[in-house]
Amino acid sequence: MFHLCFLRQATYKFLLIWQLKGSSAACSIFSLTVLTFERFLAIVFPLRNVVTIRGVLWSIAVIWVVAIGISSPFFFAVKVRVYGGVP
Repeated sequence: MFHLCFLRQATYKFLLIWQLKGSSAACSIFSLTVLTFERFLAIVFPLRNVVTIRGVLWSIAVIWVVAIGISSPFFFAVKVRVYGGVP
């Protein structure tokens, strides 16, 4: 029974790591997109202070929430099935 429980826990940990992997990839892409948009604004409006601490913190929070939201359907769609006592 311990062996089955250990395999089940290992499978769930693998799924959690897989979901975090997708979230970090999406976060990286969104961060580059926001950085590109910020550079665009710096070129178009060179004399304005576009970057603020509040805006940066808000952008980081939005990027992470959207990245986790986009990768979360995969986490809920994956099911662990047990065949013959082995997950």
